Amino acid sequence: MASGFKNSNRSASAKQELVTNAAARFSLGDSLAMEAVHACSSDKAFKRVLDLLISSLLEEAKELSVTETSTNISKAVCHLIIEHKERAEHESLSLDLMRQAIKSLDKAIKEEELDECRIISESMMAVARIPLAEAQRATYIPALILAGKVHAMASTYSEDTGFRRQQVDLLGRRLFALGSSAKPATSSEVNLAAPLIESLAKAEFEGTMIPAINFKISVDRSSTMESLHAFFDILLRENKGDYLENHLGGSTNFVRNAIQICTDDESKKQSDAVAVLGILAQASPAAGTAMISEQLSKAIKNKTLTSRSRECVVEAYKQVALDLLAVQQTGIVVDDSGWRTMAEKYAFPSIDKSGANAQLVQDAREAWMELTNSLISSATNSGPKSNQQDDITKRSGRSSSYAPVLAGAEHVPPAAQLDERISTRRVSTSSMRIESQRERAKASAGAMSGLKGSQQDAVAKQSGRRSSSGPARP
Repeated sequence: MASGFKNSNRSASAKQELVTNAAARFSLGDSLAMEAVHACSSDKAFKRVLDLLISSLLEEAKELSVTETSTNISKAVCHLIIEHKERAEHESLSLDLMRQAIKSLDKAIKEEELDECRIISESMMAVARIPLAEAQRATYIPALILAGKVHAMASTYSEDTGFRRQQVDLLGRRLFALGSSAKPATSSEVNLAAPLIESLAKAEFEGTMIPAINFKISVDRSSTMESLHAFFDILLRENKGDYLENHLGGSTNFVRNAIQICTDDESKKQSDAVAVLGILAQASPAAGTAMISEQLSKAIKNKTLTSRSRECVVEAYKQVALDLLAVQQTGIVVDDSGWRTMAEKYAFPSIDKSGANAQLVQDAREAWMELTNSLISSATNSGPKSNQQDDITKRSGRSSSYAPVLAGAEHVPPAAQLDERISTRRVSTSSMRIESQRERAKASAGAMSGLKGSQQDAVAKQSGRRSSSGPARP
């Protein structure tokens, strides 16, 4: 049967038998689907397998109970999405399989099939609950997204807060690997979960994400920094940087944790820590920048720091200045009243006495000089010049020049002018982040569009059903 599954010419009648025959569906969920997933080699093949799995899942849902088969087929759907995403990074695959799955479910599920929606949603949630040690890595992400999409067909979130609580709780537990020795989510996995992260309310972030983050930082600060970098990127892109302000210090202390990674030569996530500090400065231009500047100054006074760590601290100073400069040049109104004091009291003395390589010192110093000079020019101009805005937009897709420093290069590649050095830096504020991460967030943006649209459609469908057939079933 497995070899027949791989044959692209399998007849429609054989496919129908797989879908409608209970024993065949069991075999599909037991092992056959996973064989089919691994056999896919093109967008067309992935699409064909996805359609078969969705059809089989819908048929199994008619049993009106979560079964081993419905859970296994749901798991295969999620694994198919992850497999396609991983291969798409190296092969000629362009199909947005997450979006395709959402469209297929939306098209196939009829208005009267509320119970089937519940079974499919619960089957997907069962996949998300599989311990990380036993699950295919990251399958919980499409499981949570698809569970939410199907659940929205049967009821609105406002009517069933219990489901939403479970969904958000599982997201936090899985992203930060609670109850497991597994590593927290990679940046790629966090970006795949962007539709869920973008939808987080502040209360959900405080009540669910912060406890999960606090735990994982306490046991694996280094690996967690990569997760936080991607997570904070998404929040800032969605104009939710204020979520971070209450956690700059205190028990969570994002600033201190990032600086500790900056000064840890054993960590492979120093570049993520530098980026996190830049994001925190943008999220809190006044209090956050003051805290970061002061603590970086204290860190570099440690005489036991290696040259690598000293360069990392200087790079962090430069990163903060460039991020603040980007914010300032967009015309966004921020409290910049303390930036000059921070530069004179902390940044310049720390940079000058760092002992880092001369080019990096020059770059960092000029970034802060440009920042403080911009305070004068912004006070005499009504807003940013159009060519400055265009320049910011062009800069948005470039990577940080920090990689050569961490790789052991003797010098950061020199730039002819400060504008050129800034152009090598990824700008990460609001609309500019959307531009800078367009390629990276393509899949998640498509999924989010499908998810939001399906929820709106579901509410409309729900309203129509109730007007014609009375209260919806629980």
